[in-house]
Amino acid sequence: MLTLTLSALLAVPGDPLVQPADEPDIVVEARKREEIEAQARSLVRALVATPVGGQLPRWHAPICPRVIGVRPEIAARVAGRIRAVAEEAGAPIAHKRCDPNFLVTFTDDASGLLARLSKRSPRAISAPNVRDRAKLVTGEAPVRWWFGAEVENADGRPLVGETAAGSTGMMMGVGGARDLPGNGDAMTADAWSSRLTGTYVRASLAEVSAIVDVTRATGKPLDAVSDYIAMVGLGAIRYLPGDAAAPSILRLFDADGGIVALTEWDRAYLKAVYRIRPNATAFSQRGQLVAEMTRELAP
Repeated sequence: MLTLTLSALLAVPGDPLVQPADEPDIVVEARKREEIEAQARSLVRALVATPVGGQLPRWHAPICPRVIGVRPEIAARVAGRIRAVAEEAGAPIAHKRCDPNFLVTFTDDASGLLARLSKRSPRAISAPNVRDRAKLVTGEAPVRWWFGAEVENADGRPLVGETAAGSTGMMMGVGGARDLPGNGDAMTADAWSSRLTGTYVRASLAEVSAIVDVTRATGKPLDAVSDYIAMVGLGAIRYLPGDAAAPSILRLFDADGGIVALTEWDRAYLKAVYRIRPNATAFSQRGQLVAEMTRELAP
């Protein structure tokens, strides 16, 4: 019976009963690819943060996670999960002793901790605007996060200082905790590019902070919370993400029970983040994200 079934699938040249059978498959695959592209576009629109200096930030320096507020074995498990997700995505990882730049804090009073931190060092918590900062400090989300980013030359070298007016360099403004000085202390790029569609600079994540309110996250698997943190920290996801057509670990805390592991969409998004051109404009990068995700997920 198996032999007959396989034989029936072999096309015979000139056989009019066999050749048309290919057409429905082509139509189905094309439709599925269009659906995937639409969902990818929806996810990118929901997750992408405010551009920094004209680009979407990502890690260029090796990631060095540190987890505090829990027992050492739990901390090691969370940090290990972040490293594993980073490796799969293609993000750089520090494998030796390093200075932490990806800090995860577990606490039973996230609002109190953030209020004290905000009062003691107002610039320690970065947010695109006052409304987002208020949501971050006084909100009730089980996981809250922010990141510091900086603009550097496209090849990774730091921008140079420029005290003279009328610099021929390309000045870029940065939002968040690492603002570039203006006026007489402007920072400029001294790189060049032969690409007409690129820029002279790139936006790099310098630090990520995530705070987990254990009282609000109770009942969720530790690995699921770790995946959530890895997703927002590696992808520089905006706070708070919007709704998207595609499933994501960022629905972990939804009222209906949520999603408890990284989805194929999450993995495709993170891979795309570390494949796109770092010195392209944010508009171009969004299009590249959609194209890379579609290529990853389409049959």
